[in-house]
Amino acid sequence: MDCGLPSSAKRRRRTSSASPSDGKLLCVPCYRRRASSSKGFDIYLVDLNSTENPVGDSISPTLFVDYFDVCTACVLGSTLYLFRSSDDLDGDPDCAGRSTPVATVDLFKYRNMKNVELDDSMVKYIKPMRHPKRFPSASATPGGKILVLSSHILFHPDAGVDRPNDFELYDPATDEWKQLPQLYERWDKGRKSSCLYSVTIKSFIFRWESVLVVTTENGMFELDLELCGGGWQDCLAPACKIPRYFGYPCLSAIEGELSFSHDYVFDVDIPISVPIVPICCQFPPMPLYSHDDYELQMALATVQPSGCGREVVFCRVQTALNKRSKRPPRMDIQVFKCDIARYREDKQDMLKKAQKELKKKQHVQDKVGPFLQIPAPQVQLSGRLEKSLEFVLETRRCSVFIPRELSFLSFGTDMT
Repeated sequence: MDCGLPSSAKRRRRTSSASPSDGKLLCVPCYRRRASSSKGFDIYLVDLNSTENPVGDSISPTLFVDYFDVCTACVLGSTLYLFRSSDDLDGDPDCAGRSTPVATVDLFKYRNMKNVELDDSMVKYIKPMRHPKRFPSASATPGGKILVLSSHILFHPDAGVDRPNDFELYDPATDEWKQLPQLYERWDKGRKSSCLYSVTIKSFIFRWESVLVVTTENGMFELDLELCGGGWQDCLAPACKIPRYFGYPCLSAIEGELSFSHDYVFDVDIPISVPIVPICCQFPPMPLYSHDDYELQMALATVQPSGCGREVVFCRVQTALNKRSKRPPRMDIQVFKCDIARYREDKQDMLKKAQKELKKKQHVQDKVGPFLQIPAPQVQLSGRLEKSLEFVLETRRCSVFIPRELSFLSFGTDMT
């Protein structure tokens, strides 16, 4: 199952690097909190064009975001979107709109700066959301829009009681928000009561350009973002092969086929009837901090096509915070390239063999009784470790430090 990644990538201290404005940056938003009344976001822009691999270098955030009461952030293009949460409103519909404003920042302006204190004069407010979100998660969609959803959804046993909408889609081209159907609107009373009138979104993924799949403790559901008339549907094959325990909150997908989590790549496009193992790659573990005082947090995978067209670039991030000491947090970044074209060729060959084997087993089923167990082959996605970066973070003292959704920013040439 291991993807056979080479261990020859030596870690070296950085001596020179390309200008961030000339290449590819990785945006790493990190949620920071010291006490219940002190929280904020650090926005790190990491240069992936560096010719060396730093170990133990310090890095400062490009932006400190402490004034907007940010709960989550995401990036589309070079624009940073900042969102608030209604979790402190105790389920209040928030008629005053205290948590619906959305601030944006043009990261291109600050790409060569460090330790910038963001204030209201530096942001642009887009049209506010129609409804507040409880513990929101946000992500750019493959179609170039912004999806915002409540990670914790509450609903009333009485279907006639209106609740704030938990899913909205923002179109930057029109500056308009589109309300999406409620996840539970077609559930009967028995199904609602079985989950105690609340649902937690464990993870979500975009299959193709418009199909959204969410994973909850009550099952998996999918919605076509463009054709919402049908509402949410129970997730059927092949999407039901998405392992429920992979990634949070957003997994990265390539053309509806391969899904990248922090530790695995799995294929959601293999028909459920074909006995092929959906996991096609397992990444090696990131550096571990064995001391019990360290709290590890994993960021989510992000995928970007490389210049050659055959490969994709995959990044993952881990932060480590020592809660007992005054030492600053650490951040580890690994950059991989995976040969997607070779994988697709191998998968087609494997599918043909598996389907032939399946027909043979079906042919003898009536003669031998119970359906015979077919050995499940595995298609291997080859990948290689390009860079391994380690940083000490020059941030403010905190007791919680969590990286969120990663995004590539391109201000110039592609990373090759």
